[in-house]
This record gives sequence, structure tokens and C-alpha cells, in this order.
Amino acid sequence: MKVLYTCEWAGHGINPPWLQYAYGIHKAGASVFLATSGQEYEPGTLQEAKDYDLSIVELPGFFDRWSGFKNAARSMAVWLSKNSVDIIHCQGFRELYHITQACRMNRQKQQIVMVDRNPKGWTTGFGAVKRIALILREKPWIISCAQLHRDKLRRIPGMANRIAFIPNGVNTDKFRYVDRSSNSNHHIIRLIYPARLELEKGHSSFLELCKDLAIDGRQFELLLPGLGTLEESIRNKIESLDLTNNVKLLGRLPWKQLLELYEKCDIGVFPSLSEITPKAVLEMMSTGLPVVAHDVVGIRDEMEHGKTGYIAPVGDKKLFRSYLELLMDNPDIRRAIGDAASAEMRAHFSIEAIGKQTLALYNSICMGSQKS
Repeated sequence: MKVLYTCEWAGHGINPPWLQYAYGIHKAGASVFLATSGQEYEPGTLQEAKDYDLSIVELPGFFDRWSGFKNAARSMAVWLSKNSVDIIHCQGFRELYHITQACRMNRQKQQIVMVDRNPKGWTTGFGAVKRIALILREKPWIISCAQLHRDKLRRIPGMANRIAFIPNGVNTDKFRYVDRSSNSNHHIIRLIYPARLELEKGHSSFLELCKDLAIDGRQFELLLPGLGTLEESIRNKIESLDLTNNVKLLGRLPWKQLLELYEKCDIGVFPSLSEITPKAVLEMMSTGLPVVAHDVVGIRDEMEHGKTGYIAPVGDKKLFRSYLELLMDNPDIRRAIGDAASAEMRAHFSIEAIGKQTLALYNSICMGSQKS
């Protein structure tokens, strides 16, 4: 099985989900060609791909927003004229359009799989009609990372049997299980919330919850790794709530430093207000951190309430706090939930497990095309 894997490299950070997807497919037995425009948008990402032993394909202009559709498609058309692949895997509509144009230039028929994380983003707003028309015309296979989104996508006429659900995965070798039994010796409970500092992540509301904990005499520390446009605003709120001794802004951290933080922490929190299958939750669970999270899209695909974590409705600060305090007061429950979460990640959400699911889908698609 040969797969050309395309994804714009910008804006996804180090070790992004799409790179883990590609690596999982490669580990499952596929030959993966990873497309790049020849630029490295995120420091370290290209080296990460090489460390994963993925073949790098340079397609000049393919991801350039300003190169023009024909120029973008031409670089892929040239590559496809010299190389044979079974599946072309893409991550968005612009890539899908370029791929279909490249296939037309070569008069080729290719099996195309598109990963979608947010159907609301392309079924509403500017350009929605063109995006839906492209799907109806080209009929790619679509992988949805959340069952809720899969069910919405299946309403598109003629697409019900071309939508598959495969969740995000986590590199369980990197985000390995950590024994935190020695953590119970310290009196301060360490919380961690790894997220971009943006409005939809809900930092402001959670800081108010933290203020209530502090007023009640709770001994805790909240670590906030991440960058974003609201960094100054969040810093000011921390000061205004007199939480400077409790809350630490840490900036963006490489995964090794993030893992070191996870090892020192007792509880993971994820009070995001809006999300699409959060990768950070998988990483925390993989290390054995018990997590309290808001019931955002995809969270119930990753976590079983009361067994591998705790889930509170978005905006229900009282219930979120009750789950958090349950974990703060009971080290045995923390350990049981964290152990169950880590075991679940290794069994069903490792990049190897996700890679096998994806490769099985690819094989099914190719077998179906051969029969037809």
C-alpha cells in the first residue's frame, strides 16, 4: 500500500496530529510519502518526520495560498505522472481541490481520503456551497475524528457509505505512563491545563473557579503551558484575582518538557468551551493523569465518564469543581482513574492502533474500487 499524505504544515505545532496519523499508517505497513512545499513552517517538524522514517516529497507551491490553483495542482500532477500511489490522503478542501485538478491534468483516477475535524466549518459560512458542491462532485472518502461529526456528514446525499470514524491517536511511546505514587507525599496539588491562550479555551472562567478554591483554603498550583493572543489578558486576570502564587504561565513547550510537567502533576484539567477531539487530553491520559474535562465535541470518544476521567457539561462550574475536588481529596481515585485512562490509550488510541484502523480502511477502499 502506497500513500501520498498531504497536509499544510503551518499552524499545527510540533508533533501535530496529522504527522502522528502518517507515522501510524507507516508503522502499520504502508509506504508513506509525506508532501511538503519545501518549507518548514514549524521548527522541528521536518526533523520529526525524518525521525519517523517518512519519505519527504517536495511539491513547490502546493500549499501556497497565493500560487494560484493551476500552479499548485501542476506540481502534484508532475509527481503523480512519475509515481504510482494507491491512496492520496489530504486534510482540507484546498488540498482536495488541488488534488482533483492534478488528477484531471494527468487524466488519472485516484482514491482520495480527506480527514475532517469540523464539518460545521465547511457546511456554513462563506464558500459553503462551493465546498459542498466539491464533495458531491468528487465524492472522496472522509474520515471524521468524532462520531458526532460523522453522523452529521452522513446526511450529505450520496455520502452515507463514504464516511468513516477514526479518532485521533497519541504517541504512547513518547507520552508514556508515569508512576505518581511519590506525588502523594506533597501537600500542594498540581493541576495542568495545556492549551492555546484563546477565548474558546475557557481560561477566564476556570481562573474564577481557581479563585474560589483558593478562598476555601485549597493548596494547589495550576500550570498553563501554551501561547496565544490572550496571554496578556490572562496574565492580568491572574493578577487581579490575586492568583500569582497559584497560577503559572509557562509559554510554549516542546513535548519532552511537557512530559516532565505531566510527571510532576496530579490532575489534568480541560475546561475548553469549544473543541474538536482534543489531542492534549489524549496525551495527559496516556501518561496516567486523571482528567476533568468539559463535554466538548469528541471528548466522549476519548473518555468514559467515571472510569477513565470525569466529564462536566460546558458552563457547569459547580459540577466541574465537584469532580476536581473529588480527585484532589482522594489519591487512590486519582491513581485508579489515571491507570485506567493510560491503559485505554495504549489499547485503543495509540498511533499503532489508529494506523491499523486507517490502513484497514485504505485496503477496503482499494478492494472496493477493484471490484467495481
